[in-house]
Amino acid sequence: MAVVFLPGMVVQPGGGEGSPVKRLTYEQLKALPNVIGGGDIIARTPDPQARRYEFKHLLLEGKISSLLQFRALVEGLIYGHARLKLYDLRVFNMAVPDHLRYLGVLLNQQGRVLGGTDPDILLFSAADVVVGDINALEGENTATRDTDVGIRARELLRGFKEKLSSQGLWQPGQILWMELLDRLFFADSHITEVNLENLRIGWKQVGPITLRTSVAADRENYKSFYFPVYEEDYRRKSLIALSGDVTPIDNALRLTVSGHPAGEILMPSPIGDQDILSLGAGNIEPQEVPEEVRIHINYEQLRHHIQNIVNPLLQRSARASYHIARESPFSYPDVIRIPVQYDGFIAIEGFKGHTTGCFGERFIERMRGKGVLDPPSLPDGNVPPCLIESGDNRYFVDAQQEEPVYYVESYGGTQVEELTLLGYILWCIFDKRATVTDDYLVMMAERQILRFTGLRFEPSTRVQIEWPNFRDKAATLQRFAGVLEKGDVPVLFREVSEQWLKEYEEEIVPQTSSPSLIEIGPSYKWYVDNF
Repeated sequence: MAVVFLPGMVVQPGGGEGSPVKRLTYEQLKALPNVIGGGDIIARTPDPQARRYEFKHLLLEGKISSLLQFRALVEGLIYGHARLKLYDLRVFNMAVPDHLRYLGVLLNQQGRVLGGTDPDILLFSAADVVVGDINALEGENTATRDTDVGIRARELLRGFKEKLSSQGLWQPGQILWMELLDRLFFADSHITEVNLENLRIGWKQVGPITLRTSVAADRENYKSFYFPVYEEDYRRKSLIALSGDVTPIDNALRLTVSGHPAGEILMPSPIGDQDILSLGAGNIEPQEVPEEVRIHINYEQLRHHIQNIVNPLLQRSARASYHIARESPFSYPDVIRIPVQYDGFIAIEGFKGHTTGCFGERFIERMRGKGVLDPPSLPDGNVPPCLIESGDNRYFVDAQQEEPVYYVESYGGTQVEELTLLGYILWCIFDKRATVTDDYLVMMAERQILRFTGLRFEPSTRVQIEWPNFRDKAATLQRFAGVLEKGDVPVLFREVSEQWLKEYEEEIVPQTSSPSLIEIGPSYKWYVDNF
């Protein structure tokens, strides 16, 4: 019967709940030369749980061979020469504490085990790792180190450190894995702050890996982080894949674009109380699609399949889009991080799938791909209905059923022109070019150009603003301007009409008339010219 020395609270797979094992110190391990395997400590600690414990002590002693192995494993991971596969040790009947439950196994491209993850040391080499495999990995690392991929990968790793530092979590004087990264990768760190925006094109994340962030003995001092990897063109391929159709398969979501396989999203089926995020749910493995594809993330299909990871993650912060994209991006899987960094708050709305309709379809479409993190809001002290103007932002906040509704002319430097468009449609109704049906649809040339959703007016995204010939329509334009002076015109209609007139090249002098009253939405009155 083989005997294996394990850290405390860890047991070998076996029957029932397993048998607890006594924890031995590293010194005690070294004092057992004749128990198993003679003087070869690796032979005495073949189990990965024992090896992670042993490797920590080798690193603490500053063993050069172990430091070189550690560096090779980290570089192999961030350069993409090694991959990480996650396992729940309790499935193998190991009675492990929470922070040791999910083990990441590091594999080379041929599928051979190189090592694993550990909260104290980040990565440890396998006890029986073949020297040739480590040498081959080091050779691949050396060939990559000074290339664009290698330089960007190490810069991304430094960005990982900076984000943890900004949260007060970087303590290399107390935490071994932080000390090792500082010593081996950040000794000559630049003074300038890492520009993570420039690294997005190849920014990929693997994991998560549970890591110690404090020496205090409680579970809050272990946090899960996604570890940065650099893969050329990863962002573009992932965005294209996320724009395709989504089909569930065993433990994954298959992504298809125009009939071409575009990749997969890992989505394991949980067993018992498993945390599927800790098993890598939400990690994307994209494929190249052999044609040009418009990036338009398919939130409608995605959210149906990933609600079990979206809901808990989006509840972490009131400003979820800012938190995911800027403040703590290494805490989120790529299926959420990449869309938010690309679409901003539009991604949050898309993932939640229960938008109140406060924003129009035209606004949402024009904000896609802009990465704007904060949506238009109602500033303190402003009560709807009101016009908000601030810098290059201009939007009207209306109120329906105690819910603020936004009509956006411009936001974040993007011209949306919802006010101008709605003003143009009101002009078309006034000029009898458009008609209103009993169910509040506005029709022009036999096509719908406006509908009332129950909360807001939604112009068709196909409507193009036109400007009437002043010589032909001068008098009608003057009567249109005169209508805006009537006291029963809704504030929204007055503002959008004035916005449209403001864009007209001729000065319009208001003229009093007696137009016919018409209802184009509940409690929204408008007029039709009688001339």
